[in-house]
Amino acid sequence: MGVEALRIEYRGLAKYTLPDMTWEAFKTNHEAGRNRYQDVPCQDQHRVVIKWPGAPTDYIHANYVGTPVSEKRFICTQMRQMSPDEPSIALSVLNIKFTKPDGTNETRELRHYQWLDWPDRGVPPCRLTSMELLSRIRGTKKPIIVHCSAGIGRTGTIVAIEYILERMQAGVECANMCDLLKELRNHRAFSIQNDLQYLYVHRVMFCYFLEKHKARYEYILTEENKTKYAKFVADYNLVTGTQ
Repeated sequence: MGVEALRIEYRGLAKYTLPDMTWEAFKTNHEAGRNRYQDVPCQDQHRVVIKWPGAPTDYIHANYVGTPVSEKRFICTQMRQMSPDEPSIALSVLNIKFTKPDGTNETRELRHYQWLDWPDRGVPPCRLTSMELLSRIRGTKKPIIVHCSAGIGRTGTIVAIEYILERMQAGVECANMCDLLKELRNHRAFSIQNDLQYLYVHRVMFCYFLEKHKARYEYILTEENKTKYAKFVADYNLVTGTQ
């Protein structure tokens, strides 16, 4: 399937949501400013419920997304913009409070990775950065928090890549991408925000298997398939404006 066919395929699913999806908590908390966008609902199904003592609400715009590793493998959520769209000087002030329970010596380590050159609603250059990033967090047994501005575009794209990999590693059949997108959106509404991000998932997977592990999958690349793959890459670069 070529680039244009994949774009058409995505457009047919662009508005897909979980059948009978509800978003009551989203509506209740919108006036309080707990959502970044009115048109990006947080579905009640698989919603992350805050249980921190003394919290003013149990709501956050976040959903769990499961993989064969765990039913709560990822937490997909929103985050305010941390850097400007245009070159400038920006000052961000964060107030962080650490509360240590009495009578315990427990310590926790927090690792935060920020991807700086992935544009909103766009895609980054295909250099397997996503694979490198995912390899650094894959070993954790706790839910992995992934966030971007709306919590569905870049977030949904990176989660989709790991979702595919973990299915393959677990020996679970990988359905076609249409079904995988539906499964992802059944947990986090409107994940993968546009056709370019849909293409990016395919491009990364092709790059990973047919370029990084070329020797292992050499049998796939017949002369005919090499020609098709070269055309796919050229068309992808043209459409996305990347290399």
